[in-house]
Amino acid sequence: MRGFSKKTMEKAREAKAALKEALKDHPDIKGFAIGYKLRDGKIVNRCSIRVHVDKKFPANMISKERLLPQHINGFPVDIIEGVYNAHQDYPTDYFNPLVAGIQVKNSSGETGVGTLGCFLYDYAQSDTFI
Repeated sequence: MRGFSKKTMEKAREAKAALKEALKDHPDIKGFAIGYKLRDGKIVNRCSIRVHVDKKFPANMISKERLLPQHINGFPVDIIEGVYNAHQDYPTDYFNPLVAGIQVKNSSGETGVGTLGCFLYDYAQSDTFI
């Protein structure tokens, strides 16, 4: 499977933003993403807007107010079940040595933060990269 076209991704980002805005106060939603649609645990070659929840329920067990849409702006909405936990209890603490999963930011005073995801060790140069 190849990635989505630039045009599809632009439209998907707009659809994701619209869905995120429409569901911003929904108590069950843990996150939003763009990805391949899943059907019966298998990847379908179709771009979808994914909504992450702790637990999925059959539609007949959910109140009308909490029911999620099936489509947004021509994209299927795919409900993804999963519980997500932080890798570190206190990601803003000082860590020496560094460990993956902590919060990192630029010390120059510019705004913005990120998560330290992994380390790469280059055996040819005997050096470690972040």
